[in-house]
Amino acid sequence: MAAESGELRPSDEPGEHAVRAWIELSRPTHWVKNLALCVAPLFGRALGASIASGALPWTFATFCAFASAGYAINDRIDVAADREHADKRRRPYARGAVHGRTVIAIALFWIVVGGICLSFAERVADGVLGLALAYVVATVAYSALLKRVFVLDVLVLAGLFVLRIDAGARAAGVPVSPWLAVCSVLGACVVGFGKRLAEVDRNLAVFEPGSVGLTRATLLSYRQSTLKVVVLGLIAALACVYTAYTVAAGTTAQFGAGRMPWTLPFALAGLGRYAVTALMRSERIEDPARLLWTDRWLAGCAIGWSAVAAWAVSGGG
Repeated sequence: MAAESGELRPSDEPGEHAVRAWIELSRPTHWVKNLALCVAPLFGRALGASIASGALPWTFATFCAFASAGYAINDRIDVAADREHADKRRRPYARGAVHGRTVIAIALFWIVVGGICLSFAERVADGVLGLALAYVVATVAYSALLKRVFVLDVLVLAGLFVLRIDAGARAAGVPVSPWLAVCSVLGACVVGFGKRLAEVDRNLAVFEPGSVGLTRATLLSYRQSTLKVVVLGLIAALACVYTAYTVAAGTTAQFGAGRMPWTLPFALAGLGRYAVTALMRSERIEDPARLLWTDRWLAGCAIGWSAVAAWAVSGGG
């Protein structure tokens, strides 16, 4: 039952259960998104050096901490909508496993941890500070306001992924190539619009704001058929751009002839799997991190692509 204040009363659980709820609130499984930080160092042949110097590990830790703070803040703001959602109502605060003040305390804890990690990262990597702070501001703004603005709600999420890639490049001291920038934007938009497609499919029977099951007001502005076309179009564009990148003259000169195209089977198979999932089981793409952890085909494609890409960039023209 909800208390008079509208907040669920946390259950009297043992300490270990409370700790489990706090960890769940921080969503460490979503830290996998910050692997985007490794993309620019990998293709810039600076992955090993940036890890050895501590620049990339400290930057990764910074973004993980700030991401957890953002998730806690988001859960505090969106608690009413989360309780109407089939899956999100199981989140710790939505189900009443933690107090609202505990959620704020956890957010502050992760902000402090992120600040400490950022101080170490900035010592060995120039330019990370501004991007990390921009990430925090954008995350809070998204939770508080921007997620309620049609289309902008997706573009902000896409921008956060691109920001991570730029931060990884700054940490490693390498430039972001135009090819990588375009692929990053397209990939981030695929994920963003894919999430909206899953949410629209879940809420097809809901037509009025405030109705049970409508967890995001902007869903009323999206159309299922349009989103499917957009997602498939973005996937096709990403496949074309990445294919062109692997055979471009600059890529061949940088990594050697015939090496980068070996990543294509894994990249195209992964994109194809995502496209089929979007069309046939769209509810699975609402949470990209969970999809990557639970879909063996996608996980295999990601691992295979990473291994072959590492081999490809070790070559030299």
